[in-house]
Amino acid sequence: MSSATLNRGRGSEGLSLREAADVQLLRVVATVLEAVDPVERFVDAVEGSLPDDARVMEVLVTRPVVERARGDLQFDRVAEVRLKGFTESTEVFIARGTGSGPSR
Repeated sequence: MSSATLNRGRGSEGLSLREAADVQLLRVVATVLEAVDPVERFVDAVEGSLPDDARVMEVLVTRPVVERARGDLQFDRVAEVRLKGFTESTEVFIARGTGSGPSR
């Protein structure tokens, strides 16, 4: 049997199409994991800057989100905080669904 026959279905590196797909999938996963790390650091930094009465599993938003929101939402002001890397402080609100239209 010739080497051409043995390598049928394999790329230039001698990988099968399935193996090449697996390698590509691993590259995509590695890229996603690299992108997640800075996001997790940002979330940790924001959490560290919030007041103690900010609770878990609440959606926190800023004033621009409150001003642009539509739908059945209510916003309760939590505090004004200064986030690392920003020169000005910003208002932080808890967003909750109300079922009765927007409330600010």
